[in-house]
Amino acid sequence: MSVFDLLLKKMISGICEEMKAEMKAAYQPEVLREAKAIFGLDSVSESEFIKGFESLVFWGQKSGQAWILKLYHESHRSLEEIASELEWIRFLGRRGLRVPGLLPSQNQQLFEILSQGFVGVCFEKLKGELFQVNHITPAFLRILGEIYALMHLAAQEVHEHLASPLIRPQWYENPKLNFESALPPTDFEILGIAQETKAELLQLPKAKQLYGLIHGDLHSGNFFVDTNALIPLHQIQIFDFDDSEFHWFANDLAIGLYYFLLKTPPQEHIGLAQRFLTSVKQGYQLHAEWPSPFDTVLPLFMRWRDLLVYNLMQQIAAEHCNDPAFQGAMQARRQRILSRDAGCFQGLSKIFRWF
Repeated sequence: MSVFDLLLKKMISGICEEMKAEMKAAYQPEVLREAKAIFGLDSVSESEFIKGFESLVFWGQKSGQAWILKLYHESHRSLEEIASELEWIRFLGRRGLRVPGLLPSQNQQLFEILSQGFVGVCFEKLKGELFQVNHITPAFLRILGEIYALMHLAAQEVHEHLASPLIRPQWYENPKLNFESALPPTDFEILGIAQETKAELLQLPKAKQLYGLIHGDLHSGNFFVDTNALIPLHQIQIFDFDDSEFHWFANDLAIGLYYFLLKTPPQEHIGLAQRFLTSVKQGYQLHAEWPSPFDTVLPLFMRWRDLLVYNLMQQIAAEHCNDPAFQGAMQARRQRILSRDAGCFQGLSKIFRWF
């Protein structure tokens, strides 16, 4: 496990505790029993709890098949947002992407309103494996490029095929953008850069080919890899669309590259970024024209991601004040942001045409 994976685990566990505390105020065991009954699951228990960041997620079984039972709470998502997330997933599946299937309830509904303000959804448990760095090959990156293109094409066309528009947040409505309240006073320079970066983003064009509904968090923790898939496109299996929002399509690519780089040694960053851009572009162009702004705005979106991660780290920094690895990583990220390094990774300016 890389240093980044360890730090990410610490971050998520810390934030989860805060989020679970909020949901625990409403959660009672009968909510889980209610969900089990209404979706006809054979088994699901609190001991099979998976995670609880922005929702409560459990393993379930029905007729020998594994399912993921997800309990949203009304404090996090409206019914319209949940319904739109599910419609978006189904639409992508019809476009040939490997996304989770949905288990209808006993009432033939894709989601069910439960007690205590919870909403239940059952997702198919995908059969791939967790991503490993050795999965990064030119062929893998070309498939990823195809997936980006098909998702972006779907976003451009989805509203033509549905009876009503999808209701999802705009990127600037994300509650994680709480820089003013989360950053300490000593980080006034970081706050200034965050505000400047947001202002730069707001100036970007929103043409149909550049802006629309995206996954919102398509990093290596939110897809599985199945190298034995009969359909090459299905070698990458995407899940967890809870952060789907309206954003620039370039953000998908920036997030992918950002987290791949964090999993590799610094001396390999330039080579990996070059391979990423070359192979992803080849895959993308099999289905859609490569938008020329992608070549210029990726550093901006990578800086934005670095700011978001730093902001999250600051929220749990006090809990890890005696953790050298955590503090070291946070300070390194802080220096990257302050230096305004291209794409937030030293030396990457060599591969972006913008510089």
